[in-house]
Amino acid sequence: SAAYLAKRVDLSLSRFLYLFKREMKITFRGYLMWRRSVEGGVLVAKGMNVTESAEEGGFTESAHFSRVFKGLFGITISSAFKIA
Repeated sequence: SAAYLAKRVDLSLSRFLYLFKREMKITFRGYLMWRRSVEGGVLVAKGMNVTESAEEGGFTESAHFSRVFKGLFGITISSAFKIA
């Protein structure tokens, strides 16, 4: 979590979030969604179904995973990985 990382680098949460966005050019939450989407996508590409991939990637439900994936990459999971 952001709070955990802020504590690890001895910063307040607000300062950590500010610096993260300034340096990375993306919010911490945006980075987490991107990272989870990539991880879930890799699992789908390896043959895992979307529901299991969403859970393993850190999403609470496959519908959220699908929405975030499409929002980030502009295509659906099924079209990205040719799922029937």
